[in-house]
Amino acid sequence: MMLIVIDGPDFAGKSTIIQNLAKSLSERGYDVRTSRTSVCGIFSNIVELAQSERTHSLIKSLIFHAAYLIDVFTGPRSWIHIQETYWPRVFAYDIVHRRPLGYAFFTAFRRAFIKPDLSIFIEANFTTRYRRYRSSDLFDKRDSLRFGEGRSEYKRLIAAYRLLCSREGYQIMFNNAGDPDHFSSQLLNIIENIYAKDFI
Repeated sequence: MMLIVIDGPDFAGKSTIIQNLAKSLSERGYDVRTSRTSVCGIFSNIVELAQSERTHSLIKSLIFHAAYLIDVFTGPRSWIHIQETYWPRVFAYDIVHRRPLGYAFFTAFRRAFIKPDLSIFIEANFTTRYRRYRSSDLFDKRDSLRFGEGRSEYKRLIAAYRLLCSREGYQIMFNNAGDPDHFSSQLLNIIENIYAKDFI
């Protein structure tokens, strides 16, 4: 399995880029899978349900920690797996919300997780992310935390998230120009170079 992880704040453009990238790789004959977290199949539906505003924060935290724990026991596969976010996002929440069980979890397991073949943190400035948010049809209670008066905590979260990714060797790439096709093409070239080097 070739694991590609794309992290970054909300509305940085992760989903669009992953969609474009998966399409381009499939058109070139690669066997590509995508997922929001480390799991596919039945358990991924549980992870998706955890995104609901109605889900208690403690339950949501437990589900996401369990999802990434599966990486410890995942064996190699023959396809390219493009994953939107990895364990640093969950750990950043643990840090900002001061969850001791989260610290203990990542102290015990973080070095056992699969090392991605390519790790990208997509950065975008506040103005760009806010513009993308305003042009979307999404709305939930987190929006006031992301973009409203209460966004100071969210800024701390993103700072911790970016720092963790940087320490794990992520490439930091900026997506402020609003051209996801160009950005996806850059990643496609990087991936094909890695694939040619390591998998052929």
